[in-house]
Amino acid sequence: MKIAPLGDSAAVVTLGETLDAATAAAVQALVAALEVKPLPGLIECVPANASITVYYDPARVPSTKVSRRMNACIGGLKTGPPPLDGASLRPASGDRASLLWRGIGPGSGDSR
Repeated sequence: MKIAPLGDSAAVVTLGETLDAATAAAVQALVAALEVKPLPGLIECVPANASITVYYDPARVPSTKVSRRMNACIGGLKTGPPPLDGASLRPASGDRASLLWRGIGPGSGDSR
């Protein structure tokens, strides 16, 4: 994992170098953890294939606190591939992470 500043009011949290099931699950789990217990000053979390950009108000929360919170959230993540539906052996949910894990969605080459 790597946390890098993006200007003075955002940070990019990179959770992997490739798009695979574990990385996609980690991205979604981190977003979910931040939604359950948002950091004061958090404006928005934007998930990508292997990273999340976290936008925050630097007047309300210093970047050091954002970094500590990201590290704490990541340390508590329980991740793995999306659950499979036994009948089709496809991810059971239709969320974006599951679709990307299956190779369906923008940039995957599959137009379903």
